[in-house]
Amino acid sequence: MNALRRRWLEAVPLLVLCAASGLGQQGQPAFPPEWKAPPFRATSGLDVVAVPLEIFGSQPYVQVLVKGKPCWFVLDSGASTSVIDTALSTSIGFKVKYTAQGRGAGAGTVPFHYLEGASYRLPGLEGEIPLAIAIDLSNNLAQVGRELPGIIGHNFFERYVVEVNYDAKVMRIFDAVKYRYVGRGESLPIVIEKRVPHVVARLTVPGLPPQDRKLLVDTGSNDSVDDSLLAQSTGPKRQVVGGVGLGQEYKVTFARFDKVQLGRYVLENVPGVGDGVALIGGEVLRRFTVIFDYGRQRMILEPNRHLRDSFSDLFTGLDLRLEPDSRLFRAHSVDKGSPAEQAGLKEGDLITSIDGIPARDYTLPQALAMLERPGAQYLLEIRRGKESLRVSIRLPVD
Repeated sequence: MNALRRRWLEAVPLLVLCAASGLGQQGQPAFPPEWKAPPFRATSGLDVVAVPLEIFGSQPYVQVLVKGKPCWFVLDSGASTSVIDTALSTSIGFKVKYTAQGRGAGAGTVPFHYLEGASYRLPGLEGEIPLAIAIDLSNNLAQVGRELPGIIGHNFFERYVVEVNYDAKVMRIFDAVKYRYVGRGESLPIVIEKRVPHVVARLTVPGLPPQDRKLLVDTGSNDSVDDSLLAQSTGPKRQVVGGVGLGQEYKVTFARFDKVQLGRYVLENVPGVGDGVALIGGEVLRRFTVIFDYGRQRMILEPNRHLRDSFSDLFTGLDLRLEPDSRLFRAHSVDKGSPAEQAGLKEGDLITSIDGIPARDYTLPQALAMLERPGAQYLLEIRRGKESLRVSIRLPVD
C-alpha cells in the first residue's frame, strides 16, 4: 500500500456557510440567505459547460488557461482556495503581496505567497477565477509521478454546481441558480467548514459498533477513507509513510474499515489511515459521478460501473518515488519483514526495468498498480550505487 495523501492547504481564511433549511421550488433545497453566486457566463450561451478530465491515479486534472498558457490543474475539493506553483507564477509575472506560513499533509509548516491580481480561466467559461496563493508544488512529480502547475479549489466550487464524472472523464459546470437535479442519485447534506466540504459517513471498524463520522470530501486525495477511528480497530494494523504532499513525512497507521456507508451506498473492506485529516478521497469518489452543489449545501452521488470494485489492501512494503531526471523509480522506503525486503530491495535502490521493460516506459501509478496485483511476480533490474542487480519480488495473495 502506498499512502498517497494529498492534503495541500489547511491554514487559510475561513468562510463557513450556514446549512440550508427547507426546500425550494421543485423539491430543490433552498439557498442560505447569505449565499450569492457570481453570474454564470458560458461562451456557448448555455447553462452548462463540459470540460474533459484526465484521471491520474484517483485524482481528476482539468486543463486551464493561465495568461493564455494551458496548464493541467488538479481539481481539489479539499483545497480551501485555488493555487499556482511558485515557479510558474514567477515565470508568468504574477506579483506577490506578502509571504506567510501554512500547513499541508505533512508535519511542520510550508511557505506560501499571497498573490495580487492573479487568475486563471476555464475553457467554455467567460471571466477569470482568482488564484489566491502560490506554493512550491514541485514535489508532486516525484511523489505522484506528474507535474502539478496548480490546484483548483474552493473559490471555483463555490461559484457553480460542479459534476465530476470519473468514468466518462468529463466535468460539467452548471449555472448554480438555474440548476435542477434530475436523477436517481443519493443527495447527501454537506457542511462547508474552513472553506471545504464535509459529509457524514457511517464507519465500521473491527471491534466497534458503527459510528457516524464527519469527513472532508477530498477529490485531491488518492486515499479511500481516513479517520482516527482506525486506530481503535481490533483488526490488523501496520505503519506506513504518510504526510505525502506538502510538509514533512511521518508514519501513519494503516488498517481497513469493515464498512463505509454513504447514504444508501455501502462499501466493504475499505483501506485507510488513522492519522491526520479525516477524509473521503478519490479511491471512493471515483466509483461515482459526484455533484457538488455548495449553494444548496449538498453532494449528490450517482454510482458508476466501478461501485463494486474491490479495494486493494496488498502490502508490499515498498514506497516508490519518481526520479524526475531519469524517469526511473527510487525505493523511497522498504518496510522490515515486507515482501520487498524479502526480495532483497533496499532503501535508495533505483529500479531501471520491470520484467525487461524500461521503468521509464511506465507512469508511477502504473508501477504502483502492478505492485498491488495479488500473487504476481516481477523481475526487477535495479541500480544500487555502482552495482547492477536483479531481484525477483513475489507478491502475497490478498
